[in-house]
Amino acid sequence: MTHKDHNNTVLAFNAKARWNLFGSVFYETLRIGHNTVLALLFTPEIFGLVGSLFASTFLVVRLSDVGATNALLPFFGFLEQSRKSFNAFFLKKLFLPIFITAPIGAGAASIFLHSTHHQALASCAVILPLLMLSETLRAFLRQFLHLAGQSKYTVLFDQGTFVGYILISWPALYFYPGLRTPVFVFSLFLVDSLIAVASFFILTRRVANRLPEDAPLVIEEPTPKAFYLARLYAWLMRACKELFSSNALTPLFAATVGLKQAGLFYFAATLAMALQAIMRSVIGYAGASFFISARKAGMGAAQAFSHISQKLSSLLLVLTIFFVASYHDIIKLTHATAATSQLTIFFVLYFAIVVVEFTLFLYEQQYQFEQAGAKALQWRLLELLLVYITSRGFISFSPVSTLACILVAKVGTMVALALSGYKHWGIRPSLHMPVRQAVLLGGVGLCLSQLFKIVIYVFHLI
Repeated sequence: MTHKDHNNTVLAFNAKARWNLFGSVFYETLRIGHNTVLALLFTPEIFGLVGSLFASTFLVVRLSDVGATNALLPFFGFLEQSRKSFNAFFLKKLFLPIFITAPIGAGAASIFLHSTHHQALASCAVILPLLMLSETLRAFLRQFLHLAGQSKYTVLFDQGTFVGYILISWPALYFYPGLRTPVFVFSLFLVDSLIAVASFFILTRRVANRLPEDAPLVIEEPTPKAFYLARLYAWLMRACKELFSSNALTPLFAATVGLKQAGLFYFAATLAMALQAIMRSVIGYAGASFFISARKAGMGAAQAFSHISQKLSSLLLVLTIFFVASYHDIIKLTHATAATSQLTIFFVLYFAIVVVEFTLFLYEQQYQFEQAGAKALQWRLLELLLVYITSRGFISFSPVSTLACILVAKVGTMVALALSGYKHWGIRPSLHMPVRQAVLLGGVGLCLSQLFKIVIYVFHLI
């Protein structure tokens, strides 16, 4: 690999990371604003119900592709060689089977909603299953397009449809109180999802049409055993991870401690999930594409991992400076909003979980790329065991104790994955950062904290 190839690969990664970062910040700011509007306009119980339904929907979405989305990364090199390999692998083995697996989860959800005696739940028995199917396709195509280098158009279409959803939903909910129902919220979101999926179909077709009709195979097609094992390991890892996500915890808290408490947790988790989504845009999408480009350019695994971990370190530095500078404002804001310190506790614990989880995600991405999903899976199963062991000391079940147990378990899993990754591929996170860059990022964090103060002052939030 020449020095020029190295620089070009890194520069391309930096460009994608910046585009994804700014796009994700814009999107997540709108999403937080949307959930704030819902929390203000809906009763606490209805907001808790809406939050629980959103969380349950995306829990099904994360699992109903049965590992297809995660299987794109390790096998992307084969499917992009020609239209023939694309059709044989992408269409037949990954995309079309989603139309079999996704309706199973959606159908189960529909049966459950029909069987409930809650009028608001039963009224969503058709809309939510359709939304689950559409969002499963959307997530799969989004991942493919990012790997194919189509980050710019993917972000634009994804955010454009959501902006349209916001522009319609906010005035409608504000001026027409009769529309403040889960049915209206999810019906409108389904339209947003279907438009995004149609746009992603068009982009995917464009990518496929640019491939040569047929070409000599440089990378051989994976064997059925390698392919299905990779999908199984990826799906099981995602299932283990989703057990402790807000998608699973929100409906769990709704069933155990009530809709109002679940709504409070969902709002706090929305803030932490925004940070998670921002990091995913850089580490998950741009990072996964970089793994593929780095392998093509002959860059070693340790070197590629080091570059991506530096991006994660940069994001964490900005967030750390922001939260240190804004700590007292956040405390005042959460008390003024919820009249309880629980919102602060929920956010702090869940944010810590998100930070550890994305370090875990970075390692798992490397394991999947090396087709070593079984090794990563064994540590995820250990995580389940650690949660069980740490939770045995608590007599009462509460959101705070649950989140604390999950945090302890994830830290243990992170240490295990780091040691195993260093043993097999010599990978380790890089915290190296030039002084000039650290100062610049610290300044960004301080600027964000000042902007946060201005927003609080302008809107009289405290």
